[in-house]
Amino acid sequence: MTPRGSEQNSPAQPPVTRVAIVGSGAVANHHARHLAGCPSARLVAVVDTNRHAAESFAAKWRVPRVYGSLGELLAAGEADAVHITTPPDSHESLARQAIERGLDVIVEKPIAYTHAATAQLYELAHARGVRLVPDYSLFFTEQMCRAREWVAEDRVGRIVCVECLYQTRLDRARLEEPMAPPWLFELPGGPLHNFFTHPLYLALQFTGPVNGLHVVPRHAGYLPQGLTDNLDLLIDGAHCSAFVTVSLAAQPAQTCLVIHGEKGRITVEFDSFQINLEMAPARLGSAMRLLRPSLRGVGAIRQTEATAVKVLRKRLLPYAGLRALLERFYASRRSAGELPIPEDLVLAVAQVEEEIVRSPGVWRLSFPRACTTVPAAPRPRWVAVTGGTGYLGSRVVAELRRRGYSVRLLTRWQSRAVPPGGDDIEIVYGDARNLDDVRRLVAGTEAVIHMAAGMKGSREFVVESCAEAARNVVRVARELGTSRNIYISSMAVFDYRGLSRKDFLTDNAALEKMPDERSAYAEGKTRAEQAVAREIKQGKSPWMILRPSQIFSGAAELSRQLGTPFGRNLVCLGGPRKRLRLVHVDDVVRAIVDFIAPEKFQPGTVLNLTHSDILLARQVAVLLRQRRGLRVFYLRPWLGKTLAWGTRVSRKILERGPRISARQAAYLFCESGAEAKAALSLGWRPSAPLDKQIEIALQRSVKIARG
Repeated sequence: MTPRGSEQNSPAQPPVTRVAIVGSGAVANHHARHLAGCPSARLVAVVDTNRHAAESFAAKWRVPRVYGSLGELLAAGEADAVHITTPPDSHESLARQAIERGLDVIVEKPIAYTHAATAQLYELAHARGVRLVPDYSLFFTEQMCRAREWVAEDRVGRIVCVECLYQTRLDRARLEEPMAPPWLFELPGGPLHNFFTHPLYLALQFTGPVNGLHVVPRHAGYLPQGLTDNLDLLIDGAHCSAFVTVSLAAQPAQTCLVIHGEKGRITVEFDSFQINLEMAPARLGSAMRLLRPSLRGVGAIRQTEATAVKVLRKRLLPYAGLRALLERFYASRRSAGELPIPEDLVLAVAQVEEEIVRSPGVWRLSFPRACTTVPAAPRPRWVAVTGGTGYLGSRVVAELRRRGYSVRLLTRWQSRAVPPGGDDIEIVYGDARNLDDVRRLVAGTEAVIHMAAGMKGSREFVVESCAEAARNVVRVARELGTSRNIYISSMAVFDYRGLSRKDFLTDNAALEKMPDERSAYAEGKTRAEQAVAREIKQGKSPWMILRPSQIFSGAAELSRQLGTPFGRNLVCLGGPRKRLRLVHVDDVVRAIVDFIAPEKFQPGTVLNLTHSDILLARQVAVLLRQRRGLRVFYLRPWLGKTLAWGTRVSRKILERGPRISARQAAYLFCESGAEAKAALSLGWRPSAPLDKQIEIALQRSVKIARG
């Protein structure tokens, strides 16, 4: 019978620890990668309630066994240690299960949400004779280890204080795309709770026991609903003080630790793998102060060269500190040595984390003014609106209310807009991709204005937030019998191939047949308009489709519509005689609110919204140069299309790099104008000549900049 902890090793070989990973998400991959290089441990099992995810993980890392729960693994007796890489809510219970069955545990941070629960887990580990360690991966980076060596060698003298700056950002897809808040938003300290452990253990390893803590939580506008996204901590430690800043809003992302001593200072920059030691000059102090930046630069260049060599030799891996942590953990397991992460440090971190969460920050989504009622019958002059918190949508909502309409507004949980107040507006939190959410929105309304559309993010999100949302809104409008419905489309739906500068995009111009060859946005808007057009053709519910051209209200939007900004320069995709397809946002708002009125609604109508005046790129460029000091450069269509063709050839040969399709190039470099004959025939008119609107927009922007 094979003894526990060995896999038929010869007497001369040290025992190999059998390891199971619980959770097969992104972090689990880092654990698997570093376990593969750890000679004293072997990955033998993966545990995940999602069987498909576990099997995919097992196939990727050649893990022989898959289990659906930790209980199944423990019953099988196939492991000596577990790595817990699940979301934090489950850390404490899973760690307790494993410890009670005599398994060593490495767990992602935090081990538990309270100091008392963390202490209890350590007491249980001591009682069962097993080892418990959190994944403090930055603790064992090469630079951090060197910093501790310098401190131990008394290179900087007695430590007076430490500073730690931790700035990061959430992945856009993780923040913007889910229909429901991910687990990050369920943490006691909100999304910041997933990050502030790192700077805490970096700082607290030097401060010693915490005597006092001052917490300053702030909302800097990055997270929705006023959630705390910036945190400043002043820590009074037994050995020294510490100042810690954790921010999701500040940029660029960086993690930096500065150790201030009586003799000198150590700076560790984790993102660039740099460490710098600055000593107080014994003499020539003034000269050394002048030379210090140059000396620091020379050291940085040398370390960058060393890092580049590691990259080229593939010796620089993500989560490098985790590898060192695992090696120390399993080495200490064999020798019964000290834990690689001191228990008192873990408990100090847990103490500070608990006090942070008790501070007056905004840690949980509150869904302000959420409407929970679902009216059974339509109410006169109530309009359901999707996309009503955006650039165009917020103006439409304001104009509807000004004209005496009441609004039932669909708002996604991610929205950073403050919901407007008043008895004439109801906030329904949801997502237009969810059919039930759309039903809750439209209930009790007599009309629908559908504007929701994803502009950025993954291709799947952008397409589905347009197409699937439109299908849902069309279906619900039919089911509930709304009498007037407007869909806000885009001129991105047109087929731009073969158009010359003299041509115009008309109301009945051909739609793009292969929008997936253009962009995710073009595909999503085209599929959405097609869904509404089918509804119109089949006569199942009354709809209008409005296609605004390039909307502007100020200098910033106007600049973007003309070209791509590079500092004080703009690159216009087209020549100086390119016809601009522009419409002022106020004119679009007025058209939408006009046409939703019973007396002006025209069911089955599809129309463009664009200014009838024709302005050339060079004319707007003159105004931008005079008012904003911007220089415009032109990338003429023949050159742009040639470069696009070159990307396709290069991609075909090299099988890598960008690829601009012929349809993309035709759209990007189109110099055609647009017309709005149908809208004009129905009485819509721009409020002023286009050049006057542009002049006013530029003047207003100058006043705002000066004011």
